[in-house]
Amino acid sequence: MLYELFAHGTDKFKGTQIYDLWPEEKGRTYPVIRLSFSTMQCMDASEFEKVLKENIATAFTTAGFPEAQSFDQNELLSVFLGNFDVIAEQHWLVFLIDDWDYPLLVLAIFLVLTARSSNAKAQPSSAQLIRHRAAVH
Repeated sequence: MLYELFAHGTDKFKGTQIYDLWPEEKGRTYPVIRLSFSTMQCMDASEFEKVLKENIATAFTTAGFPEAQSFDQNELLSVFLGNFDVIAEQHWLVFLIDDWDYPLLVLAIFLVLTARSSNAKAQPSSAQLIRHRAAVH
């Protein structure tokens, strides 16, 4: 619903309270950058950074900024993100971030599995982690 409001305006909401209460100019739209951390299933920080960069570039491209695909994803994260400053300075952007806490939940599951496994003198396998990730997602 939020995506629809920001990306396409209020027209589809005529006759509802949200249309009457919407504080923005009727019909005004914004580029919407949508990220979902639940799709960023990584085993370590460097893999997470790589996937995060890919997802950010894709989200900006989908929102109408194809130049984001040309940004060098091998740069440091701070340098990579700096490439988006020009876009942010020229446009009002809306960010919708879903499941931002998902990586923390996966880490918590990993720690629980590790603690259980340490009692049995074995580390959790990748298959166990993937099964638990799927159950959480």
